[in-house]
Amino acid sequence: MRPLRNKDPEIYRLLTIRTGEARLWLTPNAKVKRLLGGILARYQEVFEVLIYAYNFLGNHYHLLIKAPKGNADEFCENVNREIARRLNFMHHREGKLWGRRYDDQEVLTEADLLEAFLYVTTNATRHGIARDLSEWPGFNSYSQSLTGEAKTFSFYHYSSEEDEGKVTTHTLKLSPLPQHEEMT
Repeated sequence: MRPLRNKDPEIYRLLTIRTGEARLWLTPNAKVKRLLGGILARYQEVFEVLIYAYNFLGNHYHLLIKAPKGNADEFCENVNREIARRLNFMHHREGKLWGRRYDDQEVLTEADLLEAFLYVTTNATRHGIARDLSEWPGFNSYSQSLTGEAKTFSFYHYSSEEDEGKVTTHTLKLSPLPQHEEMT
């Protein structure tokens, strides 16, 4: 039996999930980036989750979040389900996309929070798939962290019966780390 997820709304979380067999289903291209952006932005709004950093690599992703409503598990379930459904459809495949359930690592201190932020943000260079973060074409928060600008994405609702409302627009906002909230 799996242990229950910690629903504490005060916890900062480093979330990681990998594709089955390390398959490169999240390979960066414009279509995948729009798809991931739409999903992440929609569920950030729905569950009111604070996102500090994100990085999607070919076979896994990392998110640094806080769920003030204690609903990190629901946020992750929805994000992971939508990514799996839509990537399976895109790649004309069926079955499990993810290798196992996501890891939810509690970030304990402000120093750990900064380290987790840097880990997520610089993950492509750590894996040696980009020499410079500005070169990484994958869906990540690097440039957004530098500018502080929110990004807008579309989300297509496949189950909507009406043509109106099939596509909604959502804004992906990064939250500053608590120790840097006063900085511009």
